[in-house]
Amino acid sequence: MEDRSLPASINYGAVLPQAVPAIQHRRKYYPNNGLAFSPGGNNQIRIEISSPSALLDPKNSYLSFEVVNAEAGGGATFGFENSPYSFFNRLTLEQGGKVLCRWDELSRYCCAVINPAQTNINGRGFDSLTEGARGYNADGAGNNAPEVVPAGLPVGTSPGTAYLNLNHNSDALIPPLAGAPGASKKFAVPLLGGLFTQEKMLPLPLLKPGQPLVVTLTLEVAERAVLWSAPPVGNGYELRNVYYAASLVEVGRDVLDQFRMVQQNMGGSLVISSHDMDNNSDTIAAAQSGEQVIRCPSRHKSLKSLFWTAHSENYAGTLGPITQAEASSLTYCGSANVTEYQLKVGAVVYPPTAIRAPGVTTGANDYDKKRSECLMELAKAFGSLGWASPTGYLHTAGYMTSILNGGPNGNGNGDNGALIGGFPATLVPQGSQAIIATPFGIDLESFQRTAIESGVDSETLAEAVNLVLTVDAGGVGNEDKNINVWSLYDQHYYFKSDGMMDVSN
Repeated sequence: MEDRSLPASINYGAVLPQAVPAIQHRRKYYPNNGLAFSPGGNNQIRIEISSPSALLDPKNSYLSFEVVNAEAGGGATFGFENSPYSFFNRLTLEQGGKVLCRWDELSRYCCAVINPAQTNINGRGFDSLTEGARGYNADGAGNNAPEVVPAGLPVGTSPGTAYLNLNHNSDALIPPLAGAPGASKKFAVPLLGGLFTQEKMLPLPLLKPGQPLVVTLTLEVAERAVLWSAPPVGNGYELRNVYYAASLVEVGRDVLDQFRMVQQNMGGSLVISSHDMDNNSDTIAAAQSGEQVIRCPSRHKSLKSLFWTAHSENYAGTLGPITQAEASSLTYCGSANVTEYQLKVGAVVYPPTAIRAPGVTTGANDYDKKRSECLMELAKAFGSLGWASPTGYLHTAGYMTSILNGGPNGNGNGDNGALIGGFPATLVPQGSQAIIATPFGIDLESFQRTAIESGVDSETLAEAVNLVLTVDAGGVGNEDKNINVWSLYDQHYYFKSDGMMDVSN
């Protein structure tokens, strides 16, 4: 008789396997180097993670902290940037003094790339509770105050307080603690880093006693981390009540012995595969045009994706002028008037046909056609092209635009200011204004989400890696552009039989 397969809906023999005896519980790991942290004082948070008998479930664990305004009474107030990781410039994971992973420019990566391109519009409501985002509340100092809507008008159309679900919170949100005791915001966010962004539980009992995993978070400077009403003059902000809420699973001795047996059968190392990230940056002068090469010395066995942004550090041309502290300096970025881009590894370019970008253009229709290609390639780089929301909440008024969206310089090349009608104007968003981000991506993976090490190999032949940008005539804008590049690559973490850890890259 012909073999046939039963559909899952009537295959009663397909049942889940019986689990080993285990007990799940939560434990808080606190920093071992202080209780309060600020960019002008103790600016590193070190948290040690270990357990003699429990596995760590990283997908169900999170980092929690409270933010207060450390300015003197009557000083500047602030609102929040686009991601709680705006407070952390760098994340490292170590064991026994050996650095296992290091993510630099984490604040900009999360604010300008990850959050806008991977959080959909519905996720903004969740972020309003856990990450300080503006969500279904009025524009003002009270984060929990509901939006005021005149009678007869639907929610979202109230003049002056119209909620767009895509705006920054007010820069009056958090007053100085000295002037308003209790003024603070609590955050809860998943921990990033290769080991903490994959599905498998971490076998903490296999670590050598006295050699725990150490997570170190280096704070971002006060002027970049939040949106200030005026430049801060003291420590700026302070983080308190910091802890890692870990989901631990206690298992029996027989399960741990089985882990050790598997470890020996695999040559003395238990392997967990994930990915990590390199960061490189360079500057393109305002007048530079034509082909511009950004060096990205990322030598790895399998480069998966590459992301890049272009932003300006020059605020002299803004109205006022404003300072970096008063601007959305981490989230806001632009196109740098690039007309096409691709990655060159050795003598080979990816993709073979360069990705087209708008450059300098005045025609709205032509502009939309070209930037849609950039957006699709960004979705491919995330492996999310088939998702319902492949590029998060990036949209027509918030991608390759500025605050003066439809006017002069409305193409959003990343300039912070411009002369309009002979007078300076501010293009970069500030408190209460729209969230604008322009991340770019290049996909390098052959078999997305189905195989490991299916990306581009730049390690074997020690090949040079360069991001090649073609800039339109006239240059990148009126201001120099800083190009930040993040290279995502496959990484293997080895839990060795001596209790120490190692990595493949």
